[in-house]
Amino acid sequence: GTAKMFSDTDGNQVVLVLAACAAPAAAPSPAASGPVTVTLTTNPNPAISTGETELVIEVKDGAGKAVNGASVQVSVDMVSHSMGTLTGQATDQGNGRYATKVPFDMVGDWVVTVEVRQGDRVLATTDVTIPVQPAPSTDAGQPQLVVDRDRIDFGSVPVNQMVRASFKLTNSGDQPLT
Repeated sequence: GTAKMFSDTDGNQVVLVLAACAAPAAAPSPAASGPVTVTLTTNPNPAISTGETELVIEVKDGAGKAVNGASVQVSVDMVSHSMGTLTGQATDQGNGRYATKVPFDMVGDWVVTVEVRQGDRVLATTDVTIPVQPAPSTDAGQPQLVVDRDRIDFGSVPVNQMVRASFKLTNSGDQPLT
């Protein structure tokens, strides 16, 4: 695969890793008659907030035939808490499939905008909302610190009066906790 450097809307440099190296360019499909359909799937499915999620984009013409040789631009941003838009080019995988990898680093809904072009002509633009889930727990065989409560409220305390509190800490895992 290859890595490409992009800038987010705040001017920060972001690396977007493409799913695979580009295959030899296929001859562009003839201009589609009728609407072009764009289908987006994720791997893993559902998308998770740890590591990278592969976006697989399938592009078909009005007759259901694969659209090859297109330019597929992808932009992603979090819906409720903008993380700065990441943009990049998906790699042509052949047979109307294009792919790229995206680092969804927060749980929540992300909007993916896909723009498909052939030459100067925009064939399709679509927005897809992807619910990003927390990564599955990998606590098996690990130490796990558990605290019986996360806060104690003493209310109003006069100056110079000492107060005490305690938290119970336990290891719920099956390995030693250091």
